[in-house]
Amino acid sequence: MDHRYRGPQEVKRGGMLVIPIHFTGSPRPKVTWYHRGVPLTSRPGHVHADYGDGYSTLTISGIESNESGKYEAVVENVAGAAKLDFDVIVKCMLNSFRLCEGIKVAVERKETKSMERWKGRNRWDG
Repeated sequence: MDHRYRGPQEVKRGGMLVIPIHFTGSPRPKVTWYHRGVPLTSRPGHVHADYGDGYSTLTISGIESNESGKYEAVVENVAGAAKLDFDVIVKCMLNSFRLCEGIKVAVERKETKSMERWKGRNRWDG
């Protein structure tokens, strides 16, 4: 496996995730891709797996935050099976207008001196 894919794969929400694998085997192995243990199915324009002689590439276009997690490629033939795991982190852009699912945003309350004076005069409990 290419060293670039050994650690967690980070991709921006709405971006494209591409995970290529290369393998050998005789007879030609079959590759099945999984996300969190569930086989992935092709969804035109979003999820696509490409297969060829000795390689497979998983591509997810417009990835969403709920697509973070563990991905697996299982390569198998009559001689046996091998599994490759990939951890995917979908990073959210918090400065965008749409917040990412599952992200809690903490708001820090800061008071200015004028607010403190106003509180003192008006007995505001804030």
